[in-house]
Amino acid sequence: MHGLLAIAEQVIVGRLISNAFPVNGTTKAGLGLIAVSGFMLVLGFGFMFYGIHLHLIDNYSADVAAMYMGGMFAGLGLLAALISHLIFSYRKRKVQQTKEEVLDLIQKSFQIIDEEIGHLIKENPKASTAAAGAAGFMVGDKVIHGTFTE
Repeated sequence: MHGLLAIAEQVIVGRLISNAFPVNGTTKAGLGLIAVSGFMLVLGFGFMFYGIHLHLIDNYSADVAAMYMGGMFAGLGLLAALISHLIFSYRKRKVQQTKEEVLDLIQKSFQIIDEEIGHLIKENPKASTAAAGAAGFMVGDKVIHGTFTE
């Protein structure tokens, strides 16, 4: 049973991580809007930093203005690195949590199946092997060829 758990875990978690599993609601239009808003945000920050630089040049010498701008960009870079680290660790935690939930569900499913049909398998080993092979072939075909639906 542990071999089946490992295969099921790899298939389900692989599909969850690659967004091939039907749980992701992101559309191409949504991604396009995110890209446009990101571009506008970068453009706005660029003009804002240019305005700050012009203001600093008017009030300070060029070397002091460059030092202030460098410090500001270094601080923003550190802030962005911290935020991205927090986001990636959150996503990693969520993937691990989903993986544990799926494994628990698979184990419970196999336990229920074993309780329900375990005695039938022990009484008719040849027929149960043939049925398991046919079911495995059908499920494998659906998973491999991408016809796996909700």
